[in-house]
Amino acid sequence: MEKQGAKLTRVLICDDDPADRKLIKRILIKIRDRKFKITEAERKCEIEKALAEQEFDLILLDMAMPEKSGKLWLSEIVDKEIAPVIVITGHGELEDSFEAMRHGAYAYISKNWLCDFELGLSTIKRTVLYTLDQWKLECDLDEQLKSLNGKANILICDDDPGDIRIIRSYLNQLKKLDVNIDEATDCDQIENSINSNKYDVIFMDHSMPHKSGIEWAEEILKRKVAPVIMITSHGSEELAVEALKIGISDYISKDLLSANRLYKALCAVL
Repeated sequence: MEKQGAKLTRVLICDDDPADRKLIKRILIKIRDRKFKITEAERKCEIEKALAEQEFDLILLDMAMPEKSGKLWLSEIVDKEIAPVIVITGHGELEDSFEAMRHGAYAYISKNWLCDFELGLSTIKRTVLYTLDQWKLECDLDEQLKSLNGKANILICDDDPGDIRIIRSYLNQLKKLDVNIDEATDCDQIENSINSNKYDVIFMDHSMPHKSGIEWAEEILKRKVAPVIMITSHGSEELAVEALKIGISDYISKDLLSANRLYKALCAVL
């Protein structure tokens, strides 16, 4: 039955298993309030042809593709900003899913979920709608960034020079932002920086010497210096809750750092 008034969503399913593609199509068709135009591709040449000839709102990508791996496809799609990607993983590939999300995938679908149709329907529906909403939100934020002329003054507070280099390298990969980056590795440098300069955002390591990142964040926010994004190598749910309670804008584990993750955090703050 035709979904009257439903928004048309163009989906590319990249999977070399016909049975899995068929089942995913069945699930997508069952999602209410969305009408899906579905294109299938099982080989490298078919994916290339689809991407060259059509525009897509969503790509479902099996990580175990023949000829060209899902990781390579993900890197190319994210780099070209073609469409949001949900990766599809097989049995025992959970670690690959997290790695894919670090490199730009929005979510993952486990093929284990497809064994139970009702479970697959509810879980995949949430995953697909979340991804489409997030992509739209970030596109809207991209437009808002233009009003800032694409520039951002950033202070990185971290006592580990290696971590500063990593964060700086990720920030320098962001094509849409012209970033000016200052660094502070101790209390005196942080104090001098926030007294002498204006910042759009401050990245604060939780484990700073002499004065914790939480204490610095409280002071910075109280003085209305700039929004704070907490970065930590010792993450926990309790710490995340504490950080958000005092008004920190985002909380990122160093294990999950990537250019894509930092860009999303910056978009939300700026």
